[in-house]
Amino acid sequence: MIRFAEVRDIAALKALWDVAFPGERDFCDVIFETHFGPELVMGDERGGGLSAMTFLLPCRLRRGAEDEIPCGYIYAAATHPDFRRQGVMSRLLMAAHGAMAARGDRCSLLIPASEWLFGFYARLGYAPVFPLSRRIVDLADTHPGPAGTTDDLNLLARIYERSFADGSPHVARGRADWRAILLESRAAGGGIIANDSAYAIYLIQNGHLIVREAMGDDRDLSPVLYAAMTAAGAGMASLQRPAGKGHGFPFACARLLTPDDPGEAYTRTRQFFALPGGRWEPYLNLMHN
Repeated sequence: MIRFAEVRDIAALKALWDVAFPGERDFCDVIFETHFGPELVMGDERGGGLSAMTFLLPCRLRRGAEDEIPCGYIYAAATHPDFRRQGVMSRLLMAAHGAMAARGDRCSLLIPASEWLFGFYARLGYAPVFPLSRRIVDLADTHPGPAGTTDDLNLLARIYERSFADGSPHVARGRADWRAILLESRAAGGGIIANDSAYAIYLIQNGHLIVREAMGDDRDLSPVLYAAMTAAGAGMASLQRPAGKGHGFPFACARLLTPDDPGEAYTRTRQFFALPGGRWEPYLNLMHN
């Protein structure tokens, strides 16, 4: 049976999280603290237990100063190993699409955890969007300067929005989003380094420093990256940044919630995101991943 999760389901949801995403309990606790709420999580019950779950987080895709598209972010979609390859997640996502459309969302967004999942989601109508580039930055290629750990959410928001002053489409973030990003980064062993013009959001993964988001031009960003590597005791960092059309690798998927037919939805979604002028793909670094 597919239904919205309730407070009484949190223990079972976290237990499934531990199975699907082992070693992330601190991060899991932060996600449930910041994102669990009425009609924000769906689960499928089979055999007297929870077989699958997904978050349906509301977000907005901003195009220009006024135009905002309500979307739903499919997050932490997980199936218990005993129920995989039985169509459980496909049915859960179709139910999630209906729930998101009913609350007014026009589009569903998600970030596949593995490359092979792009093919799985394509069969459900999701098209790959938002290519990223990834490069290694050496400490010797940066320089010290004004930058330090910050929890100034207003500063981060200003730098973020300034990066899209040309009207390029991007995911809108409110204060609650920035608070969640800050808490999640700390739970993942990282944090946020900033100066007045740039910031870097980083985490430690398998002993490596990963910069998940960096905003600002190269000159302003250099001391920020230097401070992040110094704080983490790392001699290098993996830096993720948006790539131009036809470059990089896809990071996210999107699906218009109508039409229902997956093949038609795939085609129309690609057409919808083929925005004239500026980047083809919107900036969809949703960060809760």
